[in-house]
Amino acid sequence: MRLDFEKHDVLVLLACDHRKGVWASECFVKNSKTVRNAGQISTTASAHTLQLIALVNALRSVSKSQAIRLVDAAPRGTSRPRVLVTSLDATFIEALQTMTDDSNRESMNPLRVGKNFLTLLAQQRERFTLDIQPLPADDNSGLVLLNWARKNVVSPRLIANLPLSLFPTAASVMV
Repeated sequence: MRLDFEKHDVLVLLACDHRKGVWASECFVKNSKTVRNAGQISTTASAHTLQLIALVNALRSVSKSQAIRLVDAAPRGTSRPRVLVTSLDATFIEALQTMTDDSNRESMNPLRVGKNFLTLLAQQRERFTLDIQPLPADDNSGLVLLNWARKNVVSPRLIANLPLSLFPTAASVMV
C-alpha cells in the first residue's frame, strides 16, 4: 500500500496469526524510518485482540516530538497527525470503521476485545486522526509482514527450559 502524503502522515499495517497468537505491525512515519513490531500472546486471544495490540503498539511507536513535527508540517486546520490504518482482516477493519463512525451505531459490528484494550485504543485515538481502510487484494505486504513476524518471534515451546520471566515474546526492527 502506498502512502499519499497529501492525505496521511503515517501508514500502519497490521497482521496477525490467530492460531499461533502472533501479532505484527509496521509503522511508516513521514520523514522517518519504518518500525516493525511483533509479539506473541496466548492463543486463546481473538484475532481482533491481536490486531488491536498491534495497532496500539504501532501508534505508541510515534513519539510526541514526531507527532508535533507532523502537525507543524501538515496543512492548516490539522491538529493531530493523520494515520492510515490497513489490515488483511476485513472484519477488524469494518469494526474499527463502525466504531469511529457515530452514524452507524445500530449496525455496529463490535470489536471482539476486552474493555482494557478499548481503553488503550481510546488513548491513542486522542493523539491521532485515524483513517481505516482494508488492504487491497493485490497487495501482499501484509503477508510479508506476517511471515517476518512468524520467523522472528520465538515460540515458547522452543525455549521451554528457560524461566517464564526470560521468555522473549516480542521482536522489533527499524528498516
